[in-house]
Amino acid sequence: MLGTSSHRLVATGVLLLLLQGSFENKAWGQNTKKDDKDPPAKTDKSDTKEAKKGPRLVPAGVLVGRLVKLEEDGLKLEVTGKAYKQTITQTLDIQLNDDVKVRLPVDLEFDDKGRPKRPKKDPSDKDYKLGGVKGAREDLANNQELEVYVSRLPNRKLVATTIKVLKKVDK
Repeated sequence: MLGTSSHRLVATGVLLLLLQGSFENKAWGQNTKKDDKDPPAKTDKSDTKEAKKGPRLVPAGVLVGRLVKLEEDGLKLEVTGKAYKQTITQTLDIQLNDDVKVRLPVDLEFDDKGRPKRPKKDPSDKDYKLGGVKGAREDLANNQELEVYVSRLPNRKLVATTIKVLKKVDK
């Protein structure tokens, strides 16, 4: 008698364990299904971005100086700086980026009482936060005071990304 009841207990325990396992798979059922599916393939978008971009530019600072010579692919900028009781003048060769942004000073208009009017913002100008009005590369002339935002190429050459004309020169 002891043998048959102990067999029944073992068989009942095994049956309960099997039933519990099948209920868990059905109740929590997605575990096996998720493991069987492959994750979605990731598309590599970095290849398309690199094809559109040129070489990587590292911001190098802002130079303020006088435009000496405007060339087809760049410009020569005369920069004056002070170093311990001396004034140093240096002429730098700066390349122009293909999509360089040129900003010109705003022409002030005055009202009847002689006070300056507030300039109106051009709705088509995306870069209005840079100051001034939108200009073109052709608006640059020799002897203009410029503020040039430069970046550095991997080969250490300077590239102008934004040019602000501080003082216009009559052509």
